[in-house]
Amino acid sequence: MIEGYFEIQNCPATEIIDQISAALSPRYNVELLTSGEAVALTFYDSFDWRLFQAGYILQKTAPANGTQVSTLRLTRIAGSKASADQQAELAPGDAPGFAEELPEGPLADTIAPLLEMRTLLPSDEGRGQRSEIAIRNEDQKIVARLTITQIEMTGVDEQTSLAQLHCRPIRGYPKPFRMLEKTIQQLAASSANDRNLLASSLFAAAGREIGNYQSKLELSLHPKMNARQALRHILLHLLDQMCVNAPGTRTAIDSEFLHDFRIAVRRSRSAIGQFKTIFPLTERQHFSQELRWLGQVTGPTRDADVYLLAFDDYCAMLPEGRRDDLLPLKRFLRERQRGEQRKLTRALNSKRYEKFVADWRNFLCDDETIWQEPSLTPIKQLAAKRIWRLYRAICRDGEAITEESPDEALHDIRKEGKKLRYLLQFFDQLYPPSTVKPLARTLRTLQNILGDFQDYHVQSVALRGFADEMAEKKKAPPETIMAMGLLIEVLAGLQTGSRARFDEAFAAFSGPATEDRFRKLCGKKKRGAP
Repeated sequence: MIEGYFEIQNCPATEIIDQISAALSPRYNVELLTSGEAVALTFYDSFDWRLFQAGYILQKTAPANGTQVSTLRLTRIAGSKASADQQAELAPGDAPGFAEELPEGPLADTIAPLLEMRTLLPSDEGRGQRSEIAIRNEDQKIVARLTITQIEMTGVDEQTSLAQLHCRPIRGYPKPFRMLEKTIQQLAASSANDRNLLASSLFAAAGREIGNYQSKLELSLHPKMNARQALRHILLHLLDQMCVNAPGTRTAIDSEFLHDFRIAVRRSRSAIGQFKTIFPLTERQHFSQELRWLGQVTGPTRDADVYLLAFDDYCAMLPEGRRDDLLPLKRFLRERQRGEQRKLTRALNSKRYEKFVADWRNFLCDDETIWQEPSLTPIKQLAAKRIWRLYRAICRDGEAITEESPDEALHDIRKEGKKLRYLLQFFDQLYPPSTVKPLARTLRTLQNILGDFQDYHVQSVALRGFADEMAEKKKAPPETIMAMGLLIEVLAGLQTGSRARFDEAFAAFSGPATEDRFRKLCGKKKRGAP
């Protein structure tokens, strides 16, 4: 039997208890064990709603006085009922944050792979009264338990009462628990129950709407749009993503705010670069320069974040006895990250950034601005032209790769592949999913290999520089420098392995099957067709 979780709107706890008592009588008695305990409820999720998207709600319930242990409960949502609770206790005053800070146990084990590097952010706090109820049989044995928490919420139009019910079975007594659940389900169905109303309301009070942000592009394009209409829509969406991530980037709430901010900047630069003939020359040059500046001022902080996020992987690459030797490197990286973060915060607080955001939005929204003539071309036509040109360029450059080719040649292919990936992401709505998805998968496989190859190279070079700087400034003992040398050797081996996998992935990307799909996508004739 699985614990049950329900929400019932505008039904007082006393009425709920009376109706349960009437439904279970005379076989079972309802006993009110405690009532009127003041509690505070807070919900948590990441900025991009990773728990909710995976079907979970995380709630902290604490005595309102804040001096006692609070309960953290992770609930799996299923319809108007939620089940399979996992719980953990938090010390007074503690709040959940990063996954590694959660108490060890099943709850943390479930959350960690979902949350990854993100932190949990709180909803507003709801306060209410909690009652504990026991269901007893004729022998006065407790056969089920029920907790009712009554919350009063003030909405825009009226005050709403919400009862949160948590029913728990007792081993060996399935029948009374099923009767209790059935009764509560009937109450929930008859009370205008809105699933997750409490969580939605408390998050809304904190200025957040459940599920309102994800880093994946959610665009509304259609084939009849001209290039100007489509590019304005894309670039305004990306500007909104920059703006919504800027506060978390400034304060370094977690590393993904900066990550998503930079992705929006890169996508914007790519969109302008791929369709540069439609923009007025002066504005294109100016805004491209400002976006390049944003990439430059955010890059060092992101680099430090990447090294810190990869630190546990670095340790795992070394023999167990050498892993602690890397700890001075972690301290060095944290110090570097803090310094770069301060520079980044100053840049995003600057008048230059503020002016860029305002000017860029005004330009995109100004109907009076005269764009170049190609801006009136249907976007599907221009998109197909650019996609095909990039695909052929990647194939041409990839076919020229030999064992003697420099690393930069592979890096150039990766950059072209990233431009192609952005185009497929921008315009996937213009094509059938059955056409775009296989191409995106094949490209992603190639890009992952090229990305690993480039990352291992960049990290090796950076680690050599870190080792030299740490040795010069006496920030690491010889054991750390030696451990970093071993790590660089491992990364070099991994880079070699990535290069060895390139040929197979490129053959799939440039082969006849993929080429035919790209031809179909871009309106080109089949190979060999007259």
